[in-house]
Parts: sequence; structure tokens; C-alpha cells
Amino acid sequence: MRILRLKAVIHKTGLTRSTITRLIADDSFPPSRQIGRRSIGWVESDINEWLLERIEERDIANGGVCSNESFNPSQDQDITILRLSQVIHVTSLARSTIYKLMSSGLFPKPISLSERTVGWVEAEVDQWIDSLTDGCRFRHQIAQY
Repeated sequence: MRILRLKAVIHKTGLTRSTITRLIADDSFPPSRQIGRRSIGWVESDINEWLLERIEERDIANGGVCSNESFNPSQDQDITILRLSQVIHVTSLARSTIYKLMSSGLFPKPISLSERTVGWVEAEVDQWIDSLTDGCRFRHQIAQY
């Protein structure tokens, strides 16, 4: 069992401190645990389970179809969420291009983290980047955009 401090939870989930606080108040986020007189933390497996639930919700909303068939997350796997600015940085794509590729089914869909917040599973984005080198057919589809 690994305990994550707030900065690590923010990095892992892509959420802000205020969003985490609001989700905890709404009972929509794993509760923190007291680890010292003035210290709190979250159990990493609880955070991973919460993220897996968000991924499952996205896949169910897509008609039960996983957005990336080769990505099969488990609770033991380290899951990290990227926000749009991070996806733009990693892929060097414009925001509009990312959304066009998503609507065409050529880019992973984000998961809903809260009412106004979405994020992309880092492993799915990494697999998408790796797929660009797997064949010229896929690069040709991307070049159309």
C-alpha cells in the first residue's frame, strides 16, 4: 500500500486542489486518510480504482466500446491523467486537431473527471503516439486533417 500526498494526487489525476476538495465534499472522490497530526494522504489503489471507474464510464458511454482496445488498465497499474495542455504538449497537435481526430475515432477519447473537467489516460495517448510509427496507412489518415 502506497500513500500519495496532495501534490502526487494532483499530478496523477490532473485535478486542481479545489476540484479535489469539492469532489470529496460531494462524496465523489476517495477520502483522504490522516497520516500524521497535520498530514493527510490518499491510498494509491483507491485513486487508481476511482480512475478506473471513470474509464469504465467513458467506455460505457461509447456503447461499451473501449477507446483503445490494446489498453486494458488494472487497479495495480499506474494510471496517470493528462489535461488538454499536456496532451497538446506531448503530441504537438492543436486543440482543434485533437478534437477532429477524436470525432473521427483516430485519437483516444477523454474521461470525465468532474462536471467541467476531462482528461486523457496517459497510456492511451502514448500508445497513439507509438501507433504513428506502426504504418504509413495510419499516418495517411492523420495527414488528411
